[in-house]
Amino acid sequence: SERHDGQGQLPARPPAPEPPSGDGGATVAFRVPDLDQARTNLEKHGVFFEGDVKEIPGVVRIGTFRDPFQNRVQFAQMLLAK
Repeated sequence: SERHDGQGQLPARPPAPEPPSGDGGATVAFRVPDLDQARTNLEKHGVFFEGDVKEIPGVVRIGTFRDPFQNRVQFAQMLLAK
């Protein structure tokens, strides 16, 4: 059923939201056993990582890149001993 403004007209549609810029928002992270190998594999397929691998010594190494929709994705290699 259609909604009307009481005068037989449909109300104006609100403006479309701006497309996401890729800045801010959520980041998806995946655990990988070997970050260097995962990065090399993706770079062979044209993926560009954002800067250098970040490391929290003895804890984790993290590499960040963007998916085709500009969402931020991270690969994380855990360094903590089990």
